[in-house]
Formats: sequence, C-alpha cells, structure tokens
Amino acid sequence: MKMKLKTLGITAAAVAFAGTAFMTGTAVAGETTAQPAAQSANTAAKAYPKDCSRGLSPYKVKANVKQRTHPKSSATAVALWTTSEKGKICNDGKSYNGGTYTKCGKKSNNWVYAAAGGRVGWVPETCVKGR
Repeated sequence: MKMKLKTLGITAAAVAFAGTAFMTGTAVAGETTAQPAAQSANTAAKAYPKDCSRGLSPYKVKANVKQRTHPKSSATAVALWTTSEKGKICNDGKSYNGGTYTKCGKKSNNWVYAAAGGRVGWVPETCVKGR
C-alpha cells in the first residue's frame, strides 16, 4: 500500500511540474525554451496608439456604432457613439488596419480611434461622416 501511495505522489508531482512548464513556456531538462503561442514571432499583438490629445473634430457617425477596446468587431464594446453626438477622430485623424468588417454599407478593415460623449474607443472608419 505504501508503494502505491508513493508512486501516486511522484506521478502527481510530475504531472504538476509538466503542466507548469507547459503553461509558462519553460522547457524541461535543458531543452530550448518555447514561447507561448500568444507571444510567438509574427503573432505579437500590435500596439495601437491611443492618443487623443491631437484630433480632428467635429465628426458625426452615419449610424450608431459601438466604440471598442481594439480595432476589431469581436473586441469588447465600451460605449455607443450615436448619430446625435459630435466627436473627434484621435491620433491626428489617422486610420489603422484592424479586423475586417462590413458596416454602414461598406466592407473594410480601417478603424479610427475616436472620442465622443466623453468616451474613447475604436470605430469602423466607414461609419464616420466625412471620411
């Protein structure tokens, strides 16, 4: 009985160690260190500028659009920019490539970082009037 418990304890420790190494990307027994998938080459997240100190205004939107945390439709919505609100396009009015979308009658992957109603977030460029 003691032998089974000792073997079980060693097996559990080995599994826990292997799981830790897998989760952190650390190799075992002197092998090369592997990077986690999210940090591997060519998959690093882009650092989009979020400066709203210099922007172009006033702008309105063609339809109500969600302001998002990142320039992609699947990103978390932080606010709603309605057609009755005026806003400004941040980052000197530059647009940035992000996730592809079909909004306001057009397909594109261009997004702008915008401020409206005291909130900031990424919106589809095709929905901004005058763009």
